[in-house]
Amino acid sequence: MAGTVLFDSRDHQALPVSELALLADALFVEPDRVAVVDRRVIHFLDYMQPSLIVSVGGSGGGPGEFRSTPQIVRAAHGVAAWDGRAARVTRFSVDAELLGTRKAGVGVGAPPASLILVAAFSDGAARTGA
Repeated sequence: MAGTVLFDSRDHQALPVSELALLADALFVEPDRVAVVDRRVIHFLDYMQPSLIVSVGGSGGGPGEFRSTPQIVRAAHGVAAWDGRAARVTRFSVDAELLGTRKAGVGVGAPPASLILVAAFSDGAARTGA
């Protein structure tokens, strides 16, 4: 697909998408959906039909919120998001449903080894998010 534009924010006129402030990370969660990290928010978008599916997260310490810009990886259930300041992993389904938040048994900063394992793909590729 070299040279093919799969996602163009000009096609998404919803405010959070057309005015991304800090694009930190993005990945495909399904063939027609992409998760985009903008500061402390994760936007789940349908790039085949220019419509915002849902935005999750935001600043805070509650379930589904982030104290730092999350690093995301694709996982079997959808998306795992590492919040380095909070030292925890938050899981969302491919439909952006909050599945849970779990404090990691590591210090603040680098993602734990378990997050790295979550990021292993069936073709042998891996993504650490670091």
